[in-house]
Amino acid sequence: MRSQNKPLVKVLLITTLLLSVPKIAISHVGHGDEFQATGGIERVKVNAETDQRLMLMKVFGLGINTMTLGGLVVAIGSVVDDSIVDMENCYRGLRTNQAEGNPKHPFQVVYDTSVEVRLAVIFSTVIIIVVFAPIFSLTGVEGRIFAPMGLAYLLSIAASTLVAMTLSPALCAILLANQTLPQEGTFISRLAERLYRPLLKFSLRMPQIILGLVIASLVATLAIVPFLGRVFLPEFQEKSMVNSMVLFPGVSLDMTNRAGIALSQFLQDNPLYEWVQVRAGRAPGDADGAGVSMAHVDVELSDLALKDRELSVEQLRQEFLKLPGVAPNIGGFISHRMDEVLSGVRSAIAIKIYGPDLTELRSIGEQVRDLIKPIEGIVDLQLEPQLPIRQVQIHYDRTAAANYGLSMATISELVETALNGQVVSQIPENQQLIDITVGLPSSLRILSPNATIYLRCFS
Repeated sequence: MRSQNKPLVKVLLITTLLLSVPKIAISHVGHGDEFQATGGIERVKVNAETDQRLMLMKVFGLGINTMTLGGLVVAIGSVVDDSIVDMENCYRGLRTNQAEGNPKHPFQVVYDTSVEVRLAVIFSTVIIIVVFAPIFSLTGVEGRIFAPMGLAYLLSIAASTLVAMTLSPALCAILLANQTLPQEGTFISRLAERLYRPLLKFSLRMPQIILGLVIASLVATLAIVPFLGRVFLPEFQEKSMVNSMVLFPGVSLDMTNRAGIALSQFLQDNPLYEWVQVRAGRAPGDADGAGVSMAHVDVELSDLALKDRELSVEQLRQEFLKLPGVAPNIGGFISHRMDEVLSGVRSAIAIKIYGPDLTELRSIGEQVRDLIKPIEGIVDLQLEPQLPIRQVQIHYDRTAAANYGLSMATISELVETALNGQVVSQIPENQQLIDITVGLPSSLRILSPNATIYLRCFS
C-alpha cells in the first residue's frame, strides 16, 4: 500500500474499532454468564464474515484501496446486526424452552427461532441494496470513484446475511443449546426493556401522533432538498494554491518570467501567503509543460489566510488582475486536477465550440463570454487566447522529382534541413557543447508567395 495512504488507513481502522467494538461488547455483556459462549460465537462470525467479503471482493475484481476500505468501514456498523439479531432470538427461544414443562429439542428450537427472523433479515438486506443502488447509476469519474465503495459495502452486507442464515444458527446450536440459561434477563436487558416499554405503549395508544411526526419530518426533509449542494465534490480547503497566468500568445519566456516575478513581489510581503514560486517554460520530459506565454504561480496560504480562506483567495485573484494582459486561473492543486479530469482543462466548466472557420469560432466565443460574464459566481472567465500563425505550404512536383530520381521523403528532409537546419555535430567551448547546424542561409531563401524552387538546387 502506498505510503501516503497509511494515515488514512489508520483512521479507517480506528473508526472500525470505535463503531464495532461497543456494539459487540454490549451484546456480550447482555448475556452475563454466557459471555464466553456468545463471545466465541461473535468472534467466529466476524472472522467468517471477513473471509466471505474478501473472497467476494476477489470474485468481483476489487482490490484494497481507499474507496473499498471506505465501503468496508461504512459497513462495519451493519455487518454484525444480522448475526446479533439471529443469536438474540435463538438465545430467547432456548431460555423460554427450558422454562416449559415439555421442552422441545434444542436444535429444533434453534431452527424455529432462526426461521422466525429470516425474512426480516433478508428484507433488511434488500432495503439496503435498494438504497445503495443509485450509486451504480453514476457515470464518468463519479461512477469510477464511488462504485467500488458501494460494491464493497454491498458485498459486506451480503456476506453478513449469508453468515447470519448459516453459520450463526449452527454456532448457537453447538455453544448455547446444551447450556442452562438464566430465566431472568440481565441488568442491561431489564434496563432496556424498562426504557422501551413506555415508548411502545405510547406508540400503540397514540399512533396518530407518531405518524404525524413522521410525515412532518418527511415534509421538512423534502423542503430542504432545493437548498442542498449540487456539486460533485465540495470545495477543498487546500493550503497549496497552484495558479496559472496566461499572457498573449507570442510573448517571450523572458516577458512571462518578468510578469511572474512582478506578481511574486506583490505577494511576498503579504502575511496571508507564506511563500510564492513562479514556474515558466518547460523542462525536458515535463508532463505538465505549456507554452512560454503561460506560467504557474504556486502560493502557500498561511494559517492566518485559512481563517477566512474565501477572502484570502479573492485577494489573491485581485493581485493577479493588477497585471495588464494577464488571464489568471486561481485554484488548489487537487481541485485543478479534478477539473482537468472532468472537463479537460483547469476549470470547473469548459465550453467548447467546434467549426472549420477560426475567425467565426473566435467571434462566437466572444459572444458566449459576454453572455455568461454577468452570471453571479463566475470567476476566472477567459477566452482561449489564439494568434494566427503564418504557414509555409510546399507542394512537390512528383513527375519532375521522379526524373531526378528523388523521393518525397528525400526532398522533405532536404527542405526541412534548409529551412529549419539540422544538428550534425557538436564542439566543446568554455565547458559547453555548441551545436553545429547545417542549413540554408537566409539570403538564399525564396520568400515570395507562390515561388518555384528548381530541383537543380538540390541536385
